[in-house]
Amino acid sequence: MPATLRSPCVIALIATAGAAACSKESDKDGFGDQAAPIVCAKVYECCTAMEVMGHTNYSPDRATCEEQTRDSLGFWAALMADEEKKGRLIFRRDVASKCLQSFGAATCEAHKRNDKLDGCDSYIEPLTPLGAACAANESCVGGACRGLSPGTEGVCKAFAAEGESCKDTTCAKGLYCAPGGSVCRPAQADGATCYLHAECSSAGCNGRNADAGTSGTCGLKGGEGNRCFVTVGCSLSGRAAAGSGGAAILALLLALGGAWLRISPGRRRAFRRPSRSDTRATCPPSASPSLSPAGS
Repeated sequence: MPATLRSPCVIALIATAGAAACSKESDKDGFGDQAAPIVCAKVYECCTAMEVMGHTNYSPDRATCEEQTRDSLGFWAALMADEEKKGRLIFRRDVASKCLQSFGAATCEAHKRNDKLDGCDSYIEPLTPLGAACAANESCVGGACRGLSPGTEGVCKAFAAEGESCKDTTCAKGLYCAPGGSVCRPAQADGATCYLHAECSSAGCNGRNADAGTSGTCGLKGGEGNRCFVTVGCSLSGRAAAGSGGAAILALLLALGGAWLRISPGRRRAFRRPSRSDTRATCPPSASPSLSPAGS
């Protein structure tokens, strides 16, 4: 199923054996170099430094944003190229570039509404059937790559349907993995009470306070009354913060909602650098703006 490109990662290619080869040569097409200025220009056009404070990929300033985003999207592009060489997917670089341009041209309001972007729904074509080996979620037809670890490839496993367990698989599009029982539930409409961004069809759980344990309300990413669409992370002073905390770093890499998030947790841990946000966030991460294929 075509993936959806929404936003941009660390230039390193983790080999099939799971070793990380950190080298700019890994991203031979320079996708990270192309994406970083576009993504960060839009982030800082729509969000203030305070609104992205603590977000691993975007703060504390635009220069850091570009460095981190170049790394993370470069890593993602290198991984896609490696999977393509193995015949597991088709990576349409020209379409991905078109998506990037659409991302940069879209208004802040369009990003907050999750408007469809030209070229962002077909830049990756998965070719790997369920049950076959994989190294990225984008490779799998009708499922996600599960069981990846630094020394072992994963296996494509079907998405879980509503009511099914998501303990060892990924929920289908339009569903989220409810904490506690680890069962797939439908994403909620605007106005519903929420505790996680992932609970909301808009990807925005606004007004929650994770530290106090109070709930929020599903609505526009980043909340009402502002232009910021970066919504991964815990709340700050009772308002949905734009930071990304916890283990799922570089999420969306914003528009790139995720590219880093689309890489399995095992593979991310094998490569990523330590971050101050690793120790400050206590709420679960969720998708924010990003350029990586949705995979569902």
